[in-house]
Amino acid sequence: MWFGSIVDRWDEEAAAADDAHKRGEVFELGPSLAFPDLPATASLGVMAEAVRAQLRDPHAFYRPPARSAPVAFENNWLSFESAVRTEDSANDIANALILESGRRPDAMLLIPHWNAPQEPYFKLAAKMHRLGYAVAVLTLPYHHQRRRAESAIADYFVSANLGRTIRAVRQAVADAIGIVDWLESRGYSRIHVIGASLGSCVAGLVGAIDTRVRSTVLLLTAGRFADVVWTGRATQHIASALRGAVTLDELRQIWAIISLEPFVDLYKRPDHRLLIVSARRDAVVLPPLTADFAEKLHAAEVPARNISLACGHYSIGMLPFSLIATARVLWFLRQASTVR
Repeated sequence: MWFGSIVDRWDEEAAAADDAHKRGEVFELGPSLAFPDLPATASLGVMAEAVRAQLRDPHAFYRPPARSAPVAFENNWLSFESAVRTEDSANDIANALILESGRRPDAMLLIPHWNAPQEPYFKLAAKMHRLGYAVAVLTLPYHHQRRRAESAIADYFVSANLGRTIRAVRQAVADAIGIVDWLESRGYSRIHVIGASLGSCVAGLVGAIDTRVRSTVLLLTAGRFADVVWTGRATQHIASALRGAVTLDELRQIWAIISLEPFVDLYKRPDHRLLIVSARRDAVVLPPLTADFAEKLHAAEVPARNISLACGHYSIGMLPFSLIATARVLWFLRQASTVR
């Protein structure tokens, strides 16, 4: 019990670190941001119908035609023009740290969590690289080099503007697929995608949409994007703007296109493996949300492995939890690499 209290306190302090930068949000539907063919004045019902149409062809939605701009690779950094455009030119340059390896055909794409510092993921990439993997670390839209000058955090990646959030996640998925394209062109034939928290949403969508992905690892994940934002500790400021403007059911309908639940059948590939790592004391992605997603996968007969740790959302990075999670993920990846 005392250890659980320490973990909970540590998690709350970590969660509160960005609170000062999280300004009050204003609800906006933003239909034309998500779907450029819609007028800016389109209603929630019209937007929901556009979502249903895209759900019928998610491959086209998440893999728009690539831009003709050249790809640059210099000093371990890959950059290219994103296939999804926004109003921010800096954000529209996709980039990733790349550590190449000539020792094996396995390549790992790491997708960080929302507002994550770069250094921990770079250190993880270096460790994985020493084990023989080629590793790419995606810079999410509106993060770091892609950050808006007006904000100290990536407030446009997830917000109370529903359409802008859809566009940001779509851009992240399209950028990740662009990195997979590049890795494949370099001869890496076994691609593994790993994402954490809201980064797991991006990773899960990539793993569902892109059949070249051999395995997908989802850390601290859920099947419905709306529920995570509505109930999670990290998005309280967004949820407060959403409540009263939309119901949770309406939000689920609009954000279904950036949720994993509608795409569970796409994981049923004989050469694909799926791992879910959850935290039993998680206050950001509540454990029942992860359990519900796991049940949906089981009902769809998707062979997913599930690991549950006695930690919280942020304390998964603490010892001994980080060591346990890393060891289990590595064991899973080695097994996935043997699948033919």
